[in-house]
Amino acid sequence: MRLDSVYGTAFWTVIIAVLHFCGAFSPQMLSAQERRKWEEPQNLAVLNTSGDDFAPAYSFQERLVYFTSSQGGYAELYTSRYDARRDATTGEARPRFALPERVSTPINQSRNNQAYITFATDGSALLSTFRMTRQRPFLNIFQVAQSKTIFTKPDPVDALNTDGFNAHPALSPSGKSVVFASNRPGGRGGIDLWTANRDESGTWQPPVNMGDVLNSPEDEITPCFASEDSLYFASNGFGGKGGYEIFLAVRSAGKWQPPVPLVELNSEYDDSDFAMLPGNVGVFASNRTGSRGGLDLYVARLVPISQFTSVVEYKIATQTSFITAEEFSMTDVIPIAPCLVFEANSGALPRDIKQYNLEEIHTFSPQNLRPDPLVIYGEMLNIVGKRLGEFTDATLTLNTIEGSNSALARQRMDAIRAYWQSVWNIDGRRILTKTGAGDASATAVRRRITMFAGEDAVRCVELVSNDPRITAAVRIAGVNMIAKPRKIDLALDMRPRTLLRSWNFSLTAEGRTEERDTIFRTAGVTLPFFTTILVEPSAWAALPDELHARLSGIDSLGRTGNRDLSLTIYRLPLEQKRAQKVQDKIIDRYRFLVPQGGDNTALLPEQQLLLREIASALTGAAASSMSLSIAPYSFGDKTMTVQSERYARLLADELKRQASMMLTQAVQIESTTELVAPETPQERILTRALVLTIERPLPQTPQERRGR
Repeated sequence: MRLDSVYGTAFWTVIIAVLHFCGAFSPQMLSAQERRKWEEPQNLAVLNTSGDDFAPAYSFQERLVYFTSSQGGYAELYTSRYDARRDATTGEARPRFALPERVSTPINQSRNNQAYITFATDGSALLSTFRMTRQRPFLNIFQVAQSKTIFTKPDPVDALNTDGFNAHPALSPSGKSVVFASNRPGGRGGIDLWTANRDESGTWQPPVNMGDVLNSPEDEITPCFASEDSLYFASNGFGGKGGYEIFLAVRSAGKWQPPVPLVELNSEYDDSDFAMLPGNVGVFASNRTGSRGGLDLYVARLVPISQFTSVVEYKIATQTSFITAEEFSMTDVIPIAPCLVFEANSGALPRDIKQYNLEEIHTFSPQNLRPDPLVIYGEMLNIVGKRLGEFTDATLTLNTIEGSNSALARQRMDAIRAYWQSVWNIDGRRILTKTGAGDASATAVRRRITMFAGEDAVRCVELVSNDPRITAAVRIAGVNMIAKPRKIDLALDMRPRTLLRSWNFSLTAEGRTEERDTIFRTAGVTLPFFTTILVEPSAWAALPDELHARLSGIDSLGRTGNRDLSLTIYRLPLEQKRAQKVQDKIIDRYRFLVPQGGDNTALLPEQQLLLREIASALTGAAASSMSLSIAPYSFGDKTMTVQSERYARLLADELKRQASMMLTQAVQIESTTELVAPETPQERILTRALVLTIERPLPQTPQERRGR
């Protein structure tokens, strides 16, 4: 049977009925409502695991999405808080799903499989689980009593069950009827859809086969009501792209009309388990390519057709639809830049350098700073000033190479010394100044400054102390956040490409306020474009609710177009991890500034000292559970430079030499695409930074080692 001839009027009749049920618009608006179609489905990664994840259902009372996952070996029920937030510009719903939680009440029976729960607005609920008979267990339909989030132990519904397959129940919204899948005698063949009504006493009447219109000689499974007269289900007997296809049928004048395939959602693989959520959002299960394993859940929106009819279609693709900002016990070791870069032709302290008054310095502590190299750079004078006040025997020398303009160089050094004297009360005699003009050590000073500052060296003032504690790296210990995944694989494209004139792309962090923080931006004149973006939540001023990606373009006729994609961010606090007994880790991040220019093939003395400290700290760690990686910091070129990669290998080899007994695994050297091209002098200095990350398990307590 071909469905092309019934795709038109019947399809839109059903869509309008579904939208009306979901509260998309009032009856007065039905005639004016624009036709809609499904967007390209996205993997619902926040809910999916390496096992099978399927059977979504919406609870009207709790406003929760239930689904089934086999991640623990058995099929068990999980929930996710669902929010269909409206976009302020388009008015369309943008679905958000919270991290899943296992249902802990008796509804999840141990050593059994629970799936396909269904809810009615009156609070009644049915589900599928196994019933033991004398011959063998059969998947049958059970009922449960619910009080808010508490369920009783499931009981079989004898009126609906046989000694065979009876499963996938779907309650109508009113709870007065049920549709389910069964292979009982009397069907067309295989598994058919059957229906039963419930009388006023609550008793289920004998089931009736739903007939040839909805049943084929093959299998019909996983029904789901969208309204009393609209039904989704899956079938492999009505033709299509291949495997199970999702269909939608509508009941008119008491009769079910021929089903219509959801062509935008169906694939050549198995697609089933469809559920309609509030906000014109659909969720279904599929084993198509790109899944995390077995069946995965996918989400799509039903949007106006006008969004698809533009001449040029822009596309954004990522490997995930959400990011988890997971808290860890962490120590960041961040070096102080060896020199301070001034603004061109200015002797005043740079505007990006934080300056305090006398009252503010009493509460200043490097431990309270955000573990971001740019923040540490901006606080450089305060960190050094505080240390000069603590180590009173130390002196500090300020060097410049600006011999051709010694007056400007003197102004810059005097500005630094005056700040330390007036704010940090440092004796000026402990702060020595020296310009490169006519000095025998000018060549050495020039080499050191140029090695780190490059093109900005002529505007630099170098800080050198006789006490290494004054300019030592800053250590910030505490709870910090790591993103999972740590990188976003980004692909941009458009069709047809021949019409493209130019494009630009931005990735912004957006919270509950109107403030936006641009994380990544780029532009071009050709597509496709592929890149990898390093995600660093610890560098953000505040944890946003989502990352918003926008691709905008201009075609050859001067018309503008765009595409938007939102990546939801979920926070997993340390307290929640410990409460759930999730194995925690300790993460240490050490940043190394890489000297540039010439053939720098040796580590600096202070870096050798830091590596010895790292090797010593690794003693006693569980080598098999430890991972080490080296990656460039988040500014710079598209990939790690040859010189940076050489330096990364020096770090890895030296650490391996000093901790050969502990490092049973090779240090991973990652050539990472960077976030933003460096625009300021401090960013250009940090271009030379490498980040050595060490992850090791949290040591067990004596009670944990004894298995308590």
